[in-house]
Amino acid sequence: MIIHKDDFIHLLKGAVLYGGGGGGSLNDGEKLLENIGDIRLLTYDELNGSILRDYAISHFAIGSLESEIRTFSSKWLKNTYETLFEKTNYLIGGEMGAYVLAANIRMSIEAEMLLLDTDAGGGRAIPTTLSDLYSALSLKRIPLVAASSKRNLLVIQNIEEEKLDRYLDNFFDLERQVIEVIGYRTQVKNLPFGSITKALKAGKSLEHKQVPLGFKVLGRFKIEELSHKEGRFSTIIIKGGGYELLALNEFIYAKKENRVLATIPLIISIVESESWQPLLSTEVELGMEVIILVGKPLPPMLRPSFYKKYLSPKAFGINIEPTVESNETK
Repeated sequence: MIIHKDDFIHLLKGAVLYGGGGGGSLNDGEKLLENIGDIRLLTYDELNGSILRDYAISHFAIGSLESEIRTFSSKWLKNTYETLFEKTNYLIGGEMGAYVLAANIRMSIEAEMLLLDTDAGGGRAIPTTLSDLYSALSLKRIPLVAASSKRNLLVIQNIEEEKLDRYLDNFFDLERQVIEVIGYRTQVKNLPFGSITKALKAGKSLEHKQVPLGFKVLGRFKIEELSHKEGRFSTIIIKGGGYELLALNEFIYAKKENRVLATIPLIISIVESESWQPLLSTEVELGMEVIILVGKPLPPMLRPSFYKKYLSPKAFGINIEPTVESNETK
């Protein structure tokens, strides 16, 4: 499938919507793609037995817009895996979100890899690496390769899964630099497809001020109160018209008059009511009128054993039962 340059804006708007408040801004995504032409996306209908048996790799923690290592990491990640393990021609989008998806499109071109119509966030931005598609599908995250902003490299071939994140934290604490890129790998046959084409269709719906397929409106209100606290996650509370939304980068829950309307693992997003422009949780402003939209991520993210442990409000210290169906509003 070819995605034409004229459709990039629709693709990125849909990625913001599916990002659920996170995953990077539309403007940053547009900057990354401004010198990119039409792109090739490998969809489910184009798969064959040979491709399904091949391995694909994915990027996480891909750095800021100005990060020099982002470009470096594309070929480095591919070459490292091919040197240590086997050849790979396919790239999985890191997670949903405008900046992250745009960065992965660039990486696929720079590393001469085909981008798959799937993403490692299960059709949404993810609060932590433990809440990614690999955990949802019980796939091993090793062998793993990673790099710091000093371009020091790390290869992990054998470690207990529950110790992996702490091991990475220790490595990058010693580096005194932020983690810049992590690469996982898995066989193509393990992946659910459709997230990037869904984002493209959703963006076209938003362009026409229509509710995208798979989403519904939870409510509309004017923002009357807004608090923002920095930390490991940006904690944002938005209130107005009896509604309350909490975001830890991504939106965690939506309430109305203390009644829970929706929580993660559902995708909770907001759009500006006049333009239907999808917004990050960090982009909202006092006095802005917004519409709350809610939809479902890819099916693996809805497995009870997974979302109750890694992708529910309780996983982030919030004592609210997770919902997998949104509650209707008046």
